[in-house]
Amino acid sequence: MNCQECYGYIDAYIDNELDIASTILVKQHLRDCLGCQQLLETRKAVGALLDNPQVRFEVPDSLLGRIQSALPVSRSEVKQRSSGRFVIPWFTIPFALAATIAVIFGLIFLNQGGVFDRSPANALAQEEKLESYSGFIEDSGEGRWTLQAAIEEAVPAEVLSAALFTRFRSRQSHTYAEKIISAMRKGFGGHLEPKGPKAG
Repeated sequence: MNCQECYGYIDAYIDNELDIASTILVKQHLRDCLGCQQLLETRKAVGALLDNPQVRFEVPDSLLGRIQSALPVSRSEVKQRSSGRFVIPWFTIPFALAATIAVIFGLIFLNQGGVFDRSPANALAQEEKLESYSGFIEDSGEGRWTLQAAIEEAVPAEVLSAALFTRFRSRQSHTYAEKIISAMRKGFGGHLEPKGPKAG
């Protein structure tokens, strides 16, 4: 991450609105960049000043009138205000019709590609008890790597850790929920269960 990218993330970083990966990248950049550290401290100071209830900003009485006078009033706005009802312009009807037809053809195309056939509901329709699934949920290692990075950077990742530990637990006792997850992974990503039991 460079300084310009960090500038774009800094406010969201202060407000804890970034995802885990972006938070880690910003923290790593801030460790090495004095300029971005100063920007962070400046933004935090401004935020603290704005949050202070002791500080008051007086708004001039004339401000609202000046803003309203600066805004242009279009003829269609005046006409809509006077008529009191909303009228759909005639030229939008063909666009709406074309969009509807596109959505219908898209759904037909997706269904021909078998997208809807890979849903967990389809797996349940084919085999209600999911007896061909053991419930063993494999992991590729990406979840472990992301969780380790989150721990190193002290970034909370409750959902990710719960998902990883659910995979570990699936290797000891298999529940119906884990069989559903295994069926979903097979349907969406083609992830097959291992042939023999593995240790977590």
